[in-house]
Amino acid sequence: MNKKIKNFQFLMPLVMLYITVDLASLVYSYKEISLSFIIMMASSIIFPLTFIISDIVTEVYGYKIAKNMIWCGILCDFVFTILTYLVSLTPSPTANQYNAYYVVLNPLLRAITAQTLGIFIGAFTNIYCMSKWKVILKGKHFWLRSIASSIIGEGFALIISVLIALGGILSIKTIMYVILYAYIYKMVFAVFVSPIGQMIAQLLKEKEGIDVYSYDKELNPFKDLIRAN
Repeated sequence: MNKKIKNFQFLMPLVMLYITVDLASLVYSYKEISLSFIIMMASSIIFPLTFIISDIVTEVYGYKIAKNMIWCGILCDFVFTILTYLVSLTPSPTANQYNAYYVVLNPLLRAITAQTLGIFIGAFTNIYCMSKWKVILKGKHFWLRSIASSIIGEGFALIISVLIALGGILSIKTIMYVILYAYIYKMVFAVFVSPIGQMIAQLLKEKEGIDVYSYDKELNPFKDLIRAN
């Protein structure tokens, strides 16, 4: 591991924030939001934050570190799901208390499968595009690269995760509406948050003294999983 990683002041907080948002969205995978004709899952409100965080990490620290962050998030998802599910099975003083936790936590086993597959395709596509386009555009137009990579990555993640998580639970028509409204929300979110992400990325480059470019041979989600760079 490169010793310079120890000097990064802001990398660990970013990774912690990424995993926190990821876990929070997992818990709300099956909470429905219904506003007039709009229907979507509550997890969609906060999950887009993981994409802008991964964009920032990719932009500043490079593909390899962003990749390891995503893998750590997936691992934490599984550990969190298994622990909470097992604890939810322990006896409670009342049936209402037991059922309340069981109803919320039991579906996480299915949710983690859906989210993992969605993240694997969507999140890795997102950071691949960010890295690839950074080289092509010579590090310029972060906001544009962030929006464009989110359009692709979020689309993959949303379709895969929703179909797996909600298939057989909601009707096909309802699932299509869930995907549509969530995708519209996430694209609007990406447009508004990308300029903020650009400012944060630029500030981090100055503070950390780093601006990593990742090239084709490095853009492999399975390469050097343990090594940060």
